[in-house]
Amino acid sequence: MKKRGDFIDILKRQGFEVTEKKLGGGFVNDVKLITANKGDQVFEYVLKRYGSERDVQDMLRGYDAISSVVKTPTIVYHHGEEVAYDLVKGKSIKDMILGHDPKAPEAIRLLGKELEKLHKSRNAPPRYKRGDSPDERKMIKHVVKALQDVKSSFQRAI
Repeated sequence: MKKRGDFIDILKRQGFEVTEKKLGGGFVNDVKLITANKGDQVFEYVLKRYGSERDVQDMLRGYDAISSVVKTPTIVYHHGEEVAYDLVKGKSIKDMILGHDPKAPEAIRLLGKELEKLHKSRNAPPRYKRGDSPDERKMIKHVVKALQDVKSSFQRAI
């Protein structure tokens, strides 16, 4: 188990009551939802703890490349092996599809538009090859699994 890092300690030193909820993790990073409360102030963050500082630097280079092309969550902290982002609230597309949300087709269309912007962008690092990023490899694995789950769900519904 990885030790708790500096981000949470900083929040606590500023007087926030902090709660942590594990969201995911594995080969690339551990991901937690961090809720910081002080009086009527409530802040929510996604905290990723990577396996190495090099992984963080690789992620930051990729983040810089895409953040000028598409909307990205604001990085509020990074140091050592930790990166914290503002939480972006909303439903996942998978949950929208499985829940038969009438807004799912529009969400999928918007995701496609954002992906189109990324693919057309010339901002990728010069030596970048698709699939090089540990985050990207993990994301691809999760997308494939989500698509398989959705396909299975539709097949059962038919």
